[in-house]
Formats: sequence, C-alpha cells, structure tokens
Amino acid sequence: MDNFEIKTPGGYTVTIKPELSYGQFIQLQHIFADTMKYNAETKLPVSSDLEGKALLESQAKAMEFLVVKILDPQGNEVTNIAGALGDMSQSDGQLISDKVNEIWGKAQLPKKKGI
Repeated sequence: MDNFEIKTPGGYTVTIKPELSYGQFIQLQHIFADTMKYNAETKLPVSSDLEGKALLESQAKAMEFLVVKILDPQGNEVTNIAGALGDMSQSDGQLISDKVNEIWGKAQLPKKKGI
C-alpha cells in the first residue's frame, strides 16, 4: 500500500503511511500491556479498563510511526514532525490524529481459539 496525503484546514500537507508494521504494532501493544494486569490461569486481562496514560502514549507513538512528512502551508518540508504537530491549530492536529487513529484502530491482535 502506498502512503497517502491529507490537506489540513490550515494548509498543511501531511503524508501518512496506510498501516503499521508488525514491529510497530507490537511496540504499541507494549504500551497497553504495561498498564494492565493479567490472570495467570486464563492469561486474560483482569479488567478491560485502560489507563488514560496508555491511550495518550499509544496515540503519540502511532503518530510518530505513521506521519512520515509534513509540508507547511508555504510548501516547505518541516524538519521536526513532532514539533510541527504540537504547534498546529487544534483543527489541523485533530484531523491528522483522526486519520492516525483510524489506521491504529484497525490493528488488532487475532483472538486465540478456545479463549
């Protein structure tokens, strides 16, 4: 799958990968696993509740993995993607975040049979 571009309301052009690599997916899973407790017998989470910190950290990491290039409204490539995302207007950043979350939300571990 090829990278795709989105245009933000503020005029940024953002290039995004269409999917995570398996290694990136595992790194995101680690963020969640670090905040969860598992039952030793069933190997299932004790609770389906997630800590807010895990959600925020996973979203920031997914943005890092999936946003590959940003052109500012004048067409110049930004050198610090994380900084540019932080400095954007809320509407620009939210549009990018929504696209990243859409991709990250599709990434699911397959359910084990019998569990």
